[in-house]
Amino acid sequence: MSKLGEQRRQGDVYFTKVAEVPEGAKLDEKGVIAEGEVTGHLHQIKPGSKSELFILNEDMFVEAKDEGVCEVIHPEHNTVHLGPGSWKVTRQREFISQSWARVAD
Repeated sequence: MSKLGEQRRQGDVYFTKVAEVPEGAKLDEKGVIAEGEVTGHLHQIKPGSKSELFILNEDMFVEAKDEGVCEVIHPEHNTVHLGPGSWKVTRQREFISQSWARVAD
């Protein structure tokens, strides 16, 4: 069983275990967490999974529903297995020329 604050990483995408998906978050049926700006490859919930992706403003959350395991796939990274419950998605950023920018994958 996963604990609050537990983390996983897949390239420039981080997953942190949270208590729940915040109220008001909207379901994103595509399941695409991030698209590589350089390669076009997708970080996404494995198609056919019962897990779901939610968006609230600029924040993303994954809810692992099918027997508590969500597989996040990407062609250039190992599959990430998220345990049961809710996970906040964070994109890595870098400081460029006096401002922050997302890392290009």
